[in-house]
Amino acid sequence: MSNPLAVVRALLAHDSNGATSLVRAAALNCMRKEVEIVNKLGLHARPASHFVRCVIRFKSKITICKGDENFSAASILEVLSADLDCGARVVLEAIGPDEQEALNQLEALLLRFRDEEGGA
Repeated sequence: MSNPLAVVRALLAHDSNGATSLVRAAALNCMRKEVEIVNKLGLHARPASHFVRCVIRFKSKITICKGDENFSAASILEVLSADLDCGARVVLEAIGPDEQEALNQLEALLLRFRDEEGGA
């Protein structure tokens, strides 16, 4: 197994003790942050479009990890397909030169959505 991607896939496939996200983050050399969707209406069209506009300002590749599925945070269609309802907990994963700043700003943005229409 000299292919690095094959090694990562093998690690993920054989992780049975709940450490998949840690193994994945270490293998991909990325930063991860767990966030909660706090807008009462979830991440519907308007906040999703704000979220995507924020994402595309960064050089890092940002992914939304929900359960076993991954969604590109730079795609409005994928963000909406993630079906992020109020109370959903997801992991934002960033790989790139501005990954820490990206995750911090995205987390803050999601928290600001609490005060928008339909917020708690």
